[in-house]
Amino acid sequence: MSKYRRPRRILAEVIASDASWLMVFNVAIDHIVQNNPKARQNPRGLSQLDGSKRGLVNSLTGNLQKFGLDRVPKVKTLDELLQDDETVRVSALTRQAVWQTLHSASFS
Repeated sequence: MSKYRRPRRILAEVIASDASWLMVFNVAIDHIVQNNPKARQNPRGLSQLDGSKRGLVNSLTGNLQKFGLDRVPKVKTLDELLQDDETVRVSALTRQAVWQTLHSASFS
């Protein structure tokens, strides 16, 4: 057996454990938020719930990186996608206006 095989297997087991615990935390937090209307309207409480799993998320992230998995690129929010779409639209309109200006100037 390779000297790297056993530590890698142990790391995989730690990752599996972290992922399982994270699922348990998420289910518990979802249950609290769904069954307690006050919790949904309390930013400080929501922050504390999120913070309660922060150590676990950091552990899982670090262990996944040690295992050889890189970070996933940042996923854009809907607002960011719409902003990008608006930027592309404005850019296209600007290019079109410049082209029309240059084109009409060349025929004048």
